[in-house]
Amino acid sequence: MAKIYYDADTNPALILNKKVAIIGYGSQGHAHALNLSDSGVDVRVGLHRDGKSWEKAERDGLTVPDVVDASAWADVIDDGNVEIWVNPTNLTHWAEGVAGTSTVNQETV
Repeated sequence: MAKIYYDADTNPALILNKKVAIIGYGSQGHAHALNLSDSGVDVRVGLHRDGKSWEKAERDGLTVPDVVDASAWADVIDDGNVEIWVNPTNLTHWAEGVAGTSTVNQETV
């Protein structure tokens, strides 16, 4: 049976003091970025400069650097998958993890 979590089960302070990069602005990235931003978290959406979502994310009021700059800035990286990356120290390892070849620097928040 699935465990259901409620507000009382959480500690928002764990994320409120972090800089969070959301990589991608599809259905999941869009929802994660806006929910975190609405909750007071400092969020940036990392996208490819020529991507079609750049202007949409900006219109939604979000700061949009490219993927590398967003990742370097962040304390926490959410790539829209199950993995949440905390304090990445090596972007090469992070990129390998996104490609599915490594899970270096992976922790859950």
